Parts: sequence; C-alpha cells; structure tokens
Amino acid sequence: MKTKISRIIVSLVMIVTLLTQITPIQAITAYAESTSATQVQKNEAKPKSTEASKADPVESISESSQETSESTSSTESSESTKEQENVESGDKEEIQREVALDGSVYGSGAGVPGDPVLFRSVRALSADLPTFFGISTKAINAELTAHQNDSFYLGTPYRGLYLNPDEAYCLSPNGAPTSYGPGMNCTGFVATVIRRAGGDISRITNNSTGFGGAANAYNWRDVLRATTYADTYNTVSEMLASGTMRKGDIIYFEPDVSVSNYDCHIGFFWGNTPSDNKFWHSYYPDGNIISDIKTKSPAEKIYVFHNAKEEGYISLKKVNDKGDNMAGVSFKLTADGKSTTVKTDANGNLKSPNYPIGTVVEYEETATIAGHYIDSASSKGKITIKEGSNEIKVTNPRFANVTLNKKNDVGLNLEGVQFKLTYNGKDHSVKTDKNGQIQVTNELKNNTKIEWEETATIAGHYIDTANAKGSMVVKSGSNTIDVSNPRYANLTLIKQDDKGANLEGVEFNLHYNGKDHKVKTDKDGIIKITNDLKNNTKVDWEELKTIKGHYIDPEKAKGSIVVKSGENTIKVNNPTLNFGLTSQASNQDGAQFVNPMIGQKLRDEVMIQANQAPANAKLRLTSDFVEFGTGEQLGEESLKQVNEFEAKQAQFVKNVYLDFDATGMHGKKGVWINVLEFYNPSTGEWEEVARHDDLTNEAEAIQFVTPEIHTEFFFYDQNENETKLSDPLAKVKGFDRVFYKNLISGQTYKFDLTMMDRESEKEFKDPNGNSVTGSITVVAGKDGTVTSTINAREYYENLAKEEAEKEESKENDSDKEKETRKDSDGSKETIQPKAATQEVVDTEEPADDMEEQEEATEFSTLSDVELLEGHVDVPFEANLSAAKGKVLVAYEQLSTNDTPIADEKELDNEKQTGKVRNPKIGTQALVNGKVEVTTDGKVTLTDKIAFEDLTPNVEYDQKVTWMDTRTKLPVMIDGKELTSTIKFTPKEETGTVTVTIEDVVVQQLFGKDSKIQLVAFEETTYNDEPVASEKDFNNKGQTITINNPVEPAKPTSPAGTLPQTSGSLGSPVTWILLGLVFAASALFIVVNKKRQNKK
Repeated sequence: MKTKISRIIVSLVMIVTLLTQITPIQAITAYAESTSATQVQKNEAKPKSTEASKADPVESISESSQETSESTSSTESSESTKEQENVESGDKEEIQREVALDGSVYGSGAGVPGDPVLFRSVRALSADLPTFFGISTKAINAELTAHQNDSFYLGTPYRGLYLNPDEAYCLSPNGAPTSYGPGMNCTGFVATVIRRAGGDISRITNNSTGFGGAANAYNWRDVLRATTYADTYNTVSEMLASGTMRKGDIIYFEPDVSVSNYDCHIGFFWGNTPSDNKFWHSYYPDGNIISDIKTKSPAEKIYVFHNAKEEGYISLKKVNDKGDNMAGVSFKLTADGKSTTVKTDANGNLKSPNYPIGTVVEYEETATIAGHYIDSASSKGKITIKEGSNEIKVTNPRFANVTLNKKNDVGLNLEGVQFKLTYNGKDHSVKTDKNGQIQVTNELKNNTKIEWEETATIAGHYIDTANAKGSMVVKSGSNTIDVSNPRYANLTLIKQDDKGANLEGVEFNLHYNGKDHKVKTDKDGIIKITNDLKNNTKVDWEELKTIKGHYIDPEKAKGSIVVKSGENTIKVNNPTLNFGLTSQASNQDGAQFVNPMIGQKLRDEVMIQANQAPANAKLRLTSDFVEFGTGEQLGEESLKQVNEFEAKQAQFVKNVYLDFDATGMHGKKGVWINVLEFYNPSTGEWEEVARHDDLTNEAEAIQFVTPEIHTEFFFYDQNENETKLSDPLAKVKGFDRVFYKNLISGQTYKFDLTMMDRESEKEFKDPNGNSVTGSITVVAGKDGTVTSTINAREYYENLAKEEAEKEESKENDSDKEKETRKDSDGSKETIQPKAATQEVVDTEEPADDMEEQEEATEFSTLSDVELLEGHVDVPFEANLSAAKGKVLVAYEQLSTNDTPIADEKELDNEKQTGKVRNPKIGTQALVNGKVEVTTDGKVTLTDKIAFEDLTPNVEYDQKVTWMDTRTKLPVMIDGKELTSTIKFTPKEETGTVTVTIEDVVVQQLFGKDSKIQLVAFEETTYNDEPVASEKDFNNKGQTITINNPVEPAKPTSPAGTLPQTSGSLGSPVTWILLGLVFAASALFIVVNKKRQNKK
C-alpha cells in the first residue's frame, strides 16, 4: 500500500515538474488570473445558450476531456484537476477576445488561449490558405489526395495535447510518426498536412504565444483570422448551402463556452461539391477519419479559411520591334472550344481569365494598332496552363512610313496634287492633303521599294518633268519625299459699265499659246486665265458680245498684253442704255371698274420714253394682265402678248388690247405689267431695258365689280293681294322682288327666275311637265327702283381702307414692297417676260411686219363709274293644281352680256320661299239630325263640312253629292242626281259650312231592300276648279242609314234642329257642348297650321 502511494506521489511530482518546464509559472499564473476575469465578463455578457448545438447537434465530449481520459487513470490528483479547470476557463476568455485593428492576435495552448501578440502593422488579408502559407494553389489537395486511400493519415490514433505541450507529440501520423509514435489531435493533423504540403507553419507559431504551438487550434484561429480571408457561419447547414466551399478548406468550430467541457475543433472540408457533407479530421475516439461534418463540443460559430482554386492564367506581354509596350492589341483566346477576345492594357499587358490546370489554350493576335503589322510567325500559338501565371511575349514589327511633301516655287504647301505611288506590286492614285502631304502608313515594310510620279497638279502650277517622278527604298520609321512645282502667270480681265458696275456674261476672244479662246465674264465681271500662261506670254483680247443694256465701244473693245509671272489685269468699260416706261389701263368705255363678263375689251396705254438709246431703236413690248397684288395668272390661259415696233420719237404711247373673258372675276382686280426689250445690234439679241411691273399700281389696274342680289318671293291670291301662300290652282301669278347691289349705271342686265321644289331639291314641274320661270331685262339706273348711288372709285377705296385697318401691319409690309419696286424699276433680276399665248415675235431679228407707230404722246381721259343699289320685280305665272302642300323656292340669276354674274339659290332661304296650300275637308252627314232613321217618307239630309287651309276672304263653292253604297253611283230621284251646292267666303283658314237638302222622298229608293245607306261626297271649288274633296264610301262620318219600316210610317217633318250622326238630338246643353268642341277643334287646326307655315 505504501509502495502504491509512493508511486502516485512520484508521478504527480514528475507531471508538475514537466509542466513547469514547458510553461513558465508566470504565464500559468497570468493565464489563470486573466481567464478568471474573462470568464466573469462572459458569464455576465452572455447567458448560457445551446442554440448552436440545437442547430447542428454534436456530442458534448470535449477534446480536453478526451485527452485527460487518455493520459491518466480513473483516479487523478486534485491538483491536476484544478489545473484542468484553469485551462478550460482560459478557453472561454479567449473566445471573447477579437482581433484588434492594430493587427494583434491571441496565442493559446490546446484549448488554452494565450497572451496577445502584436504585429508590426496592419496587413491586408491573404486571399486563401496557399497564399498565406506560401505554397502552390494545389499543394494542400495534392497532399491529401495522395493519401485519401491509404493509412498515412487515416486511422492514426487520436492523441490529446495537454499531457505533452511539444507540438511533435500531436503531429505524428501513421505514415511519418515522430519519436512519440503515431498520434494526432485535430490541430496536429491540420498542421502536419500544411507542413508536408510545403507550408510554413512557423507563420502560426511565430505569431502566437498560445500553449502547444502549431498543435493548438486557438493559435490557428487567431493567426488566420488576423491574416487570411474567412467566411463565418452559424451552422453546418448554412455553410453547405452557401455554395462557397472548396475542397481543402480549413473548417474551425468555435465552441460554445456556456456548456461544460467545451472545446474547439478543426479539420479539412473534403467534399467534391460545395454542398458535399464530408470532413477529414482527427476525432476522438475514432482517430483520423473522413466523415460527415461534426464536432464533439457544441459550436457557437464556424470559421472557414478557404483553399485556393487550382487554376492558372495567361500573362501576355505585347511589344514592338523597339521593345515599346503596345496597348489595345486584340487577341483571341480559345480553350475547350470556347473563344474570348481580350486587349492589351496601357502597358502592353494582357491577363486572361483563369483556366483549370492542364487546360490547353490557343492564342492568336487578331488586330494590332496603327503603325504595326501582325507577324504570322509569332502572332499565334498554344500553351498548357500551369498553376499561377503563364508568361507569353509577342512582338510586332513596325511599318515603314512615307511622307511626300508637295510645295510650289515659293515654298507654299500645295493641296490636291495627284500622284501615282507604286508599291507592294500595286498602283495607288492619291492626292496631297491641306498640308501638301501624302502619307503612306501601315502598308510598307522595311526595305520596300516605292516609286512615285506626279500625274496632275493644281490650278496656278504646272508639272516640272525634271522632278515629277522618282523612287526610293523605305526604311522602318519615317521616310520623306519633297517635290516642288513652278507657278503660272495669271491674267484677270475686268469688265465694267460706265458707272463702274461689274458686267457678267460679256463674251471675249482671248488669243494665246497659238489658239483662240471664247470666254464670258463671271458674276463679278471677271475672266481669269489660270494654269495656261507662262512668264512673258502675249495675250490678244477682243470683246465679241456684250450683255443687255450695253453696247460695244469699238475704241475700247480690243487690245493685247504681255503677261508676267503672278497677277496681270485688263479693264474694259461699256456704255449703258436708258429707257422709261409708264402705263394706264381701262376698257373700251374708258372705265377702270367693269363687270365680270364675257367679252370685256381691255386696253393698256403704254408710254415709252427713250432717254438714252440709238435712233429708231428696235423695241419689243411684252405685256401681261395678271392678278393685282400677287401676279398670279388670271383665267385658265396666260394673257401675255408681245408687240414689236420702232421708237421713232423720244416719247410715245403704245396701245395694247385684250378681249378678256372675265367670267367669275367677281371682286378680283387685274393689273397690267409690261417689259420693254431693246434689240441691240452690237449683241444681235433682244435685251430688257425697262419694265413697269408694279403689281399694286392703281393706274394700271382694272377692278371687276361684285354684283350682289337678294330676293323676296310673293304669290298673288284670288283678290290680287301679295301673299306667301297660294291655293293649288291651275293659274297662279306672282313675282320675285330682286334687291341688287353694285350694278354699273347705264349697263344692261337680265334677271332670270326658276322655281324649285324644296322637298326634291329639283326644278319644279307643273302637271304638264313645264318649268316655272320668269325673266326681265333692265338698264341699271333707268329701269326698276334705285335706292342709292356711289362712285365706284370711292367705294373701292373705302373698302380697301377698311381692309387696311384690319390688317395694318400686313399692309405696311406691302407698302414697303411697293416702294422697293418703285425704286428698282430698272432692275433686271425680278420679273422675266412670260411666254405669250397670242402671236409672239421672238426671233434674233425683228419682224418685218411691224406696226406703224401711233402718234399719241399722252394718256386718254378715263370715265367715272357709278355703282347702283335698288330692286326690280321679276313676274311669273304657274300651274299649281298638283302642288298641294309643296314649298316652292325662287332661284334668281343676274347676268349681263350673256354672262351670269350673281345669283341667289338657297333652298332654306325663307324670303325666297312660297308655299302652296293643302286644303282639306272633313264631314258629318245626318238624316233628320241623326245617323240612322226608320222611315219611308220625306227626310232632311244635312252635311256639315269642316275645312282647313283655305284662303280667307275668297269665295268658294261647296258641293255635296249623295251616293248609293249599293250601286256606287249618285242617288237619282225623279231622274235627277241628289246634290246641292252653296257659296261661302271663309273669314279664317279653318271653319265649317253646312249643306242641307230638305223634303227628300226616300221610299222609292228602297226597292226590295229593307234599308239603304247613303254617303255624302263633298267637293270644294274655286271658279269650278277643285281645291279640296272628300269622297270615301268607307268614311262613317259621311254615311247615313235609312231603314224601311214594317208598318207604313207616318210622314215626319224636320224639327228645325241640326242633324246628328247617332242618338237623339239631346238637350240644348248637349248642342252647346258640341259647339264648344267644334270651336276648340277649329282653333287647334288654325294654330297648328300657322306653326307649320312658320316652319
């Protein structure tokens, strides 16, 4: 027993001694103090939680407890237990610490955080693990892949860190064990793989002070988080769903310190896809395994430090033959059948996309930059991608450039000179630019031969055969060719009139270099000779033809000059012609205000003044009659005419006549315009010398008046009264009163009436098919009634003044145009003579049959014109017997000289309208005051007729004939028709009239019948001409019934009362009521009729 106790004491002393040698007492003491304080803070800041473990439940056995159970027996000393508790509290404190902005990290032992260690400065995070450890991108996976199917790592027993702080204790795989024999904790496995992959794990140990060095996962956490990019997740499922996991990533589990026996865990992600749940790690008690992702202690966070992608890229450098970087050169990169086009940057560098290791990439230069060409020997190739950068360098040679400079003999650059350049087996025709240069770029290689020849020069120069062609062998870079040309001697001839104005179109003959040249002066009166004359060349000149308005002066019309290099000038002057032109317009009556009719005989008196012209000048006058103010053509054909004659005196009047069809010219205004031409013997051409074409010249104007008519239509009734209503009679008279305006006093006019049917909108025809018309011819001012008179000029001046006030601004502009035209009567550019429709003499020589010159030298006297306003009556007679109810409209037309000049034809114009009455009658037939009686004696027959639409105060005949319904013939008694006629004169359009026949013996009418029915046929007439009737066997109101009594009846006599249609006669009250009903009906008919007439 004593021996066992002694052995236990010795073992404890050895453990304590070993721990104090590895970990300084001061560090353990400081660690214990710090972890105690940190644990208090953590417990206050965070309540105990197991959320992480709930999300991904793992077993709650920590690495530290595994290590303890492995290295000690079931009975251990209380001292060892206390040390273990201090280490666990240090783990909790370390979790609370974060990497500071100054780059400090915390080191720790296996499950024991250490003191912070400061980096010298804040550093950028490494992109991945290979970058941090300084190894190739595929080194980690290469190491692991090499042993994923053997026992180099797999199956290595799990060995904790606490019993031996030497990192070699836990970095001892089966395949390469240390002196401690096979055994690894989770961190030792990771450290072994990184070191065997070539990684510098001292980057972990040198930057941490934690217990256990590279075998402590806290050291890895702290250093990697401070130096390497990491992703953070809360659960394994969140991590796998992120899509960012790579094979060989390091996964670190941050323990939840709120649970007992917590510990961290670390290993490699070994999934073939980002979501593949595979984990290569050392795990208690299984040792080194590949399993699903798990940890013994619940995790608070998961940190993932990524492995690098196993890729490479092309780094291409593009330079020219001088070694200059070439930016903007295009390359096509093709891998796995897919192509990408990229360009070099400003430094001539090109970096391709990343490709998997081993990919074969073909590269080809597809477009280079100016001044270079693609060398097929080095512009394409292929490369197998290795890890990282794959360097390629491509060189382009430069073109050899040629600049040809073209100058004249004084050193000025010449633009537009044409050369033929021959190179590369082809001819190229090019011209010099504005700087006198031709540049060949991007086409010539070094030592290429180029031949050049000047083929065409520019104005003012000629080709010198001594230096017009040559050749050279170009070199890389810039090459220059200089070519010069001598200048020509230029000659300028200036042609002006005696006022100094330049004359365009004057023809000259210039003789030089042994040839004649016929040319004309340009718009500036200039003739220029360029590109033809050399120094000391003699030029002879002669004026051949001058222009309109001028003639050739023989003393100044020719000469010669010896030109010198540079500019030479000749000036030639000509005298001018001067004619004046005015005119006055009228018609054959000397009037300037005329009717718009056929056969208007117009005249323009044109006064011509030959102020400066040769004697007996041959003249041609082109005259046209156009619209006032616009110059537009009047009528369908041009009214232009041409007359030729001689000027036998200095001032004379030439008459121009026009037989004008002015139909439709109402209100329009015409104006004469004239252009005078002179036949110039010196030119052999007609030349315009004067014009009078002011489109607003009142003296040259003819005003076509605008006659107006308005009508009022009337019938005569039977009493010769004027009325708008007529009975439908066979002979109706009436008239149309025509109110006129703007008729010319003394002129003959004709008024024509035509009757129209408003309903059909066609000409009214009587029963015989004849039209209803009326006509009257008058002399204005003599016939009819004149109500007002006004002077035509005064009328149209007032009218123009009113229009001017409405459009003052427009009229002002028009006035300015008038002034401009008046000031430029001599202008030769405004209006050209128009083609004539009458006989035109338009030849180079004047016609032989010229008119004799008139003797008049002044204008004739014009006549005043008065415009009349008044009215005339146009009578008509019509058969309206078949026009009941029709509305008739009188269409009126005014004409003169067989030309319609005004009309009024409006179907809806009530003043032009008259209406034919449509008389109607209705009846109430009674026998003995009843509709039906029984008797064979004498009876009294009455027929009360209600009429409408008759003409008041006109006497009518009302006839009643009684008809037998059995025979449809008139009732015959004693061989005579049973009929009666009375005369009546209605006071109103509607009313009633009663026709009575007394003592009618009816017994002889029965025959064999027991009863008879009689119908009253009514007819209203005027002078035996029917105007209304009611003849209907089926009309109950016209029908009475007489029954034959079985017993002979006593004779009855009328009781002196009105007949009735049914029932007894009734009381007087009944008759009063019936009277009121008839009165109301009559009133309704009258009112309704008036409304219809108004409509």
